[in-house]
Parts: sequence; structure tokens; C-alpha cells
Amino acid sequence: MSTATGTEAGAQAARSRALAVLRVRGAALGVVLLPGAAAVLLLAGSAIGRVDGVLAALRWPVVGLAVLAPVLAAAVARSISRAEPAATLTVPVPRRAAPDLYRLVGDLAERLGVPVPAAVALTPDCDSWLEDPGPTPTGVRSWLRRLGGRVARALRPRGPGGSGSVPVPGSRTAPGVPGAYGAGGAAVFGSGDGQGAPRGPAAESHAAAAAARRQASAEASYAPNWREVVERATADPEGPVLVIGSPFLWWMRVGELRAVLAPVVAGTAASAQPDIAAARRFVRALDAAAALPSRAPGSVEGPGPYEAGPGPYEAGPGPYETAPGAPLGGPDPYAAGPHPAPGPARLGPRARAARLWRRFTGGIARLLLRACGEHPVEMERAVAAAAAERAQAVDYGLRIVAQEQVGLAYAGWDRLLTRVALPAWRMGRWPSRLNAGVVSALTELSRRDRLAEGFATRLGERPACDLLEEPGMVDEAASLLAAELFSGPGGAAVGAVVGGEPAAGFAGVSWDQYPDEVVDRKWRLEAARLHAVLDRLEDCPEPAGRPDRGTLARVVDRLTAGPEEADRIGAALARVQQENAPAGGAPPLIPPRTGRELLVDHVLAMVCCAAVDTAGAAPGLDWLDGPVLRTRRGGSPAAAVRTLVETRDDTQLRSWLTAAGVRAEKPVLLV
Repeated sequence: MSTATGTEAGAQAARSRALAVLRVRGAALGVVLLPGAAAVLLLAGSAIGRVDGVLAALRWPVVGLAVLAPVLAAAVARSISRAEPAATLTVPVPRRAAPDLYRLVGDLAERLGVPVPAAVALTPDCDSWLEDPGPTPTGVRSWLRRLGGRVARALRPRGPGGSGSVPVPGSRTAPGVPGAYGAGGAAVFGSGDGQGAPRGPAAESHAAAAAARRQASAEASYAPNWREVVERATADPEGPVLVIGSPFLWWMRVGELRAVLAPVVAGTAASAQPDIAAARRFVRALDAAAALPSRAPGSVEGPGPYEAGPGPYEAGPGPYETAPGAPLGGPDPYAAGPHPAPGPARLGPRARAARLWRRFTGGIARLLLRACGEHPVEMERAVAAAAAERAQAVDYGLRIVAQEQVGLAYAGWDRLLTRVALPAWRMGRWPSRLNAGVVSALTELSRRDRLAEGFATRLGERPACDLLEEPGMVDEAASLLAAELFSGPGGAAVGAVVGGEPAAGFAGVSWDQYPDEVVDRKWRLEAARLHAVLDRLEDCPEPAGRPDRGTLARVVDRLTAGPEEADRIGAALARVQQENAPAGGAPPLIPPRTGRELLVDHVLAMVCCAAVDTAGAAPGLDWLDGPVLRTRRGGSPAAAVRTLVETRDDTQLRSWLTAAGVRAEKPVLLV
């Protein structure tokens, strides 16, 4: 079967599934109009004297139902159509910030014979997809605002390369949407001062080419005539947004990125098909409406669930937001005493009515979703199959090689987030160059796993991040978004990012500052927590007066005192972490650790602090393992610490301490 035949078969299968979904919508409309048809028949029969008895008695109730059903259906349809799906936070990339990237996507769409995506955005994850525009606001005012916006865009001067960046109404990937990561791209990509510009042999030629493009665009700008204004203002709404995983841009070469994006860009053909687009809008609205009962009940005086108001990532008081001058991210997750949970809000009559209405609307939406059955899923599978068939004609051989880099990028990104970024987020710091770090991590992984055959030749090719005008600024925005999305409960980043901007006290950290500001502080916090737990277990009235407080010798002696000591201390550490970790936030990147694992981490931190303070060791950063101890001799103490915790045998640890020159009886500096 040829590529064209396979593409046509996939498109036909997708359209048939879309029509099946639309038939459910039509059937629902028929059910609403059924009482009206029955009322017309009864009234007509009564007029000619053919209806009497029981049917005559049911005439007026049926008429009332015929009037009430469309009104109720219109209200439900309005609520469903205005339900807001879950916002996908991305970093918008305006056209002026990445003209080469937009040109690559446009050329790719032209080769595939599909519509060009309306805009490009980045996500701090190893994935790429097409993000459909959000629900369009309804009403006369909204229509006038949309028409005015289109006329303004039509009047905007254009150069030979087309119009500027195209904002997507209702999407958080829109470059001009307040509360997104950058307003119009200015907050994200700076003022063009050159900071974060690409480095390397092609930097000067790249800057000269960019300046030439800007000069040509300024010289060729013109004011369109009124016929073009009308045509552009009344054009169809913008298409989907191409969302690209930011690790791909930094790790892949330009050809590899084009091969990976080919099947994704090919999916715009389905978005342009009217039946598939209508079915997607219908299912997306039902999904959003089905989640309405789980929404928190709104305030009586505040805005409704679909009215304008502070969004979940805009400025405003949250349940775990701190007062001015308070520690970042709420109370210390390891401080003594449980944190008070916010009590249930008291609902007024209007709030109770709104909750009942949400439940009713959500029930109708779930009923319609069940009626759709497997058709939406099969439609998307057919769309993906058609896109894959269409993309085979573009860089098919290179895409096979690029898929290997996708798996490698995923492994390095996951390792970087869990081993390197997560400790920094919990310390109230966010690494500001995560994507540059993933390149270092993958380079180290390739070296360790002996995957570097032809590695130097590949790195000599043009990286995909060179398609951006200011990759440093984009990396910073993506790193901040990663801190918001992946910090997880218990991290200091919970509530520390508002409206795409870091809160006071949640500071960025460079890779050069990481060992001192993150690694050393992490070790000393864990060492202080371990001694606080020992003070509580020993019931010390004045722990500060103990001569052995803050020493490694106290910890080792306690672990070797009895067979149950490790379990007691580990259980106490786990209890402190569980009782005092703040709720909310994203799902954790790593599963919860057991008491023994927490004890190993805390004892290892204590050993590292003693090595730094008494033996001249230094904190360091390993791109794959995270925080490490740099010593002149002795190697890593991790294995010796694990043996001590699991077997109560301190021989191996004491041998390491002697070899490294660490004095266990000396107190260390605790935070």
C-alpha cells in the first residue's frame, strides 16, 4: 500500500469516527426536540378534533415540557461550551524570537502538504504535540473584541516573511496572554540585548543574518489595502500550536529535530478537516464539563466558574501562600508540629445552587461521553496513523536515528530532574539552565556507556537550539516552568511561581553556584534534622549543651547501640517528613522513601558535612548522580554508610573516615 493510499485510508477512518461522534450530538439534539414534536402533534390533533381523553389531558403538560426542554438544554449547552479544559502551561515562542524555527516548521508543513501551525511553544518535557486552541468566548462583546483584534492584526505591517507572531485566543500558549510565561514575549526573551545568544563559530554570522532579516523586514513593511484588511479580518481562526519538548531543542541537531517533528506537524491536516475539528471540540468540551463537579465551590461574592478572575497561576492568595517575610513555600516541611489544614468553606445558597448545577451538567456530559464510546479514541488513532503515513516521505531514514536520540534525551532529562533539579527546588532554588544541563548529562551518559562512537562528529553539526534568537532566555523560562510543574508536594517550589515569575526568595542558581548553594545547604539541613530527631528520641532537656551534639561520632554510636536503633530513627524521620510536608503541588518525581532510605540519606549528609569541615573536602555536582562529595582520597562513603545502617557494622565507615582524614568527634556546622 502506497503512502498516499495509507494516508487516505487513515483520513477516511478518522472522518468516519468523527461523524459517529457528531451523530451523538445530533441524537442529543433530537431528544431535546422530541417533546416539541409531540406537542405539535397533540395541538394539531386537538384542533381537528382527533385527540380526546387521556391524550387531551396530556396536551398542556407536553407543551410545558416542550418549552422547558429547549431552555434547559440551552443552559446545559452553554455551560458545556464555556467549560474550560485543563490549561497546558507552555513557554510561548514568538516568531521574532525564533524566525529560523518558524521557517523550519513552515518548510516542513509545505513538504508534507498540510497547514502550517499557528504558533510554536515549548514544554519542559520530552514530548511534542499539537495544542488545539481553547474554547472561543461567546456573546456580542466577545465577538466584537475578536473582530477588533483581527482588524488590528490585519492592519499590522507585514514583511515578505508574513505577519508577526500569531496569538491564539483562549490559550495559555498565546504570547500576549497575561499570566503566561511572558507577555508578548518581552518578559521571557528580553529586549534583544544579546544575553543568552548562541555561542560558537557561527555566532557572528548568525547575528549578522538576524540583523539583515530585521532590516529587510523593516524596509519591506507596508500598509495593506482595505480589501486585504477585510479578507484577513474575516479569515478562519488560527490553527493549532506546535508544542515542542525543550530537551529536544538542546540535545538534537537541526535535521534530527525536523525528522522528529514531521509526524506531529502532519497532524495539522486533521485539525483542518471540519468534521474532525468539530468532533474534537465537542469531546473536549464534554471532558471539561465532566470535571465540573470536582471544582471547588466558588464564593458567593466572587466570580463564577467561567467568569474573568484570577487564574490558578496568577497573583492571588492561595491556601499555602505565605505572608510577607515568611519562609518560602509555607512552613518548613520538616519543622516540629503538624501544619494546620484549611477547614471546609461554608457554602451560601448561591454556592450550593451552583454546585448542584455543576453536578447536573457534569452528569449530562458524562452521559454523552459514554454514548460516544470508543469513537474519540479510535478517531485519534486514525489521525495518528494518517500523520505517520504522510510523514514517511520526509527524512524517514533520519527519523529512525532521531528516535534513538529521543530515548536518550528522555533518560537524561529524567535523571537530571530527579537527581539534580529536585534537591535544588526543595532548597528554594531553581537551576536556570536545565536544558543546557541535560546536554552535559547526556554527554556524560554517552561517555560512561561507551555510546560516543561518532559522538564528536554529531556534536559538530548545528544544534537545534541555534534556531532560537536567545536560547539562554528561553532556557531560563523553560527551567522556571519545570520548577512549577515538577517540584511536587513537599518541595519549596510549591506556590513559589506565580504568573510565570518566581516569588520572593525563590532564586535561580547557576551550575557554578550549585555545589555551594544547593549541595552544601542540603547536607547541613539533613544533618541538623537528624540531630533534632536524636534529641527528641533521647528526650534531651537542653540539647544544645550536649558535648557530642553536631558530631558524627554521636550518630555512629547511636546506630551501633542496638538492633532496633536504625528502625526507630528511620521511622522518626519518616514520621516528621509525612506529618509536616505541605499538601498540594504536582505529583512527585520520585516515590516516597522508606525510613531506612531516609536514614541512609541523612547519615550520608552528616558524613559529608564532617568531611567538608574537618578534612578539606568540597561539595560537588555529578550530572547523573546529583550531589557528590569531592575528596582528595577515600572515594565515596555511600557504600560504607549503607552497611552501617543495614548491619550496624561501622568498620567500613571508620576505615573510610581514617583514609579521608575525617575527625568524627569534631562538631560540624548545622543550619
